[in-house]
Amino acid sequence: MMVRCIVFCGEQGVPYTVERDEFETSAVHSSAYSKANLSRARARRYFPDYAKLERIAVLRPYRKRGIGSEITRFPVSLAQERGTRATE
Repeated sequence: MMVRCIVFCGEQGVPYTVERDEFETSAVHSSAYSKANLSRARARRYFPDYAKLERIAVLRPYRKRGIGSEITRFPVSLAQERGTRATE
């Protein structure tokens, strides 16, 4: 949640009350870690036909390195295992 707050609330001005919602505990979260950072992706909602990927956040110094693509692999593969397709 901290990375998402830095990116969405801090950089983009999204209110915290909008960033945190009712899907927080039921969503599938995927993270990438290094010594000093963390990036987040979340498959927030699984519907019968698709899973919606939302709130994909990478800290500014680590962007343009493919980390966003990497952290979406798990939610996408989980959606495929469940017989749905993942959308962003």
